[in-house]
Amino acid sequence: MLTVEQVVLYDVVLRFRQPMVTGWGTLKKRETLLVEMRDTDGGEGWGEGVAFAAPRYSEETVRTSWYVLSQFLIPRVLGMSFSHPDEICAKLAPIRGHRMAKAGLEGAAWDLFSRSRKQSLAHALGGTRRRVAVGVTLGITEPRRLVDQVARYLEQGYARIKVKVKPGQDRKLLAAVRTRYPDVELAADANAGYTRQDFDPLASFDDFGLSMLEQPLAASDWLGHRDLARRLRTPICLDESIVSLDDARLAIELGSAAVINLKPGRVGGDATAVAIHQLCAEHRLPVWVGGMFESGVGKAHALALSALPGMTLPADLTASGRYWEEDLVNPGFSVNRGWMEVPDRPGIGVSVDRGALGAMTVSQQTFLAAR
Repeated sequence: MLTVEQVVLYDVVLRFRQPMVTGWGTLKKRETLLVEMRDTDGGEGWGEGVAFAAPRYSEETVRTSWYVLSQFLIPRVLGMSFSHPDEICAKLAPIRGHRMAKAGLEGAAWDLFSRSRKQSLAHALGGTRRRVAVGVTLGITEPRRLVDQVARYLEQGYARIKVKVKPGQDRKLLAAVRTRYPDVELAADANAGYTRQDFDPLASFDDFGLSMLEQPLAASDWLGHRDLARRLRTPICLDESIVSLDDARLAIELGSAAVINLKPGRVGGDATAVAIHQLCAEHRLPVWVGGMFESGVGKAHALALSALPGMTLPADLTASGRYWEEDLVNPGFSVNRGWMEVPDRPGIGVSVDRGALGAMTVSQQTFLAAR
């Protein structure tokens, strides 16, 4: 049994090497929450609450996550003894929503649990792969600059190129990449930036032979995605729409998605992500792990999930130096000819660099179990 003695929240800020332009804004820095859990035997585990500073990707923010964790979630587990992280999940279930906050705390429990058993998190979750194919996401920029970026990442071996798009900045970007690289696996990510009035221009994306069009419409527009899917040859991939196992079932039953982008932080944690993976495998629906511009802690959790047998498409995971001036973990993550090795060390397989953590932390709070 593991007994939760202490939880520490860290509000940290990572700096992008260069601004990332998406359909919902430009990012120059990434504020995120790290969660450290310690047990009575001195063991530690780390998770990440991947909400952004502003409620654009989802309704959660760093501030709301901090509040819910400190006031509701952490108090429920302090002093708790558990033999498996599922017990932590059950303890958090009565608190509605706030999935990213829950994922950070649950992720720390999974890391603590797998370290205590001296097994990798990937193995604890049911992963079988020793390495996973990875792709890269490129922000909105000028077509010529985008093509130059694609060339650089193809040289590094990335298995898929995904381009952020939004109305008015889409076809020229996709055409530039496809003209220069007619055979590359190319996807587009709209971050819910289009509406039903855009069906005609979206249908024209079929010209580019995309492997998928990710989240073209609002997260709640299930019928719109179904109708759009009937018009396009390009497979529709849902991202922001899928925040629970029930959402995944709905997408499959309606035919709203041909592919699912699975992010553990978005769905409430590793356990739910594994369940969605299993559902997709049963329905032979392609599924892959997406990125949230998370730190190395969140990336380690995502990489462990990518090792599951049903993850049939390249993961949206990149080398530590791709986005950040400095990451928070040792060793950093690297890509070798389009592949990323899955750590076989206990837990998430990387250590948090305490020096880097201290330099990037803007605030922290420690919670101790009553004695």
